[in-house]
Amino acid sequence: MSGSRSHCAVADSLIDAFAADATDIAAQIGSQALAELLAAHRLWSDWLREGRVRKFAFVAEKTETR
Repeated sequence: MSGSRSHCAVADSLIDAFAADATDIAAQIGSQALAELLAAHRLWSDWLREGRVRKFAFVAEKTETR
């Protein structure tokens, strides 16, 4: 599976998981935030499928604790 297809599969899996737990997620972050989260992941999935982007990455930074 190419990078783009595997990244698209991850995005699609996240969409499915978020949709399956929509009630619980919306209770914690609100329905508008959930709708925006789903829309953003659907957009990334479409872009990956259409070849507009090839992959995505997450960057995390550890901050100092006080």
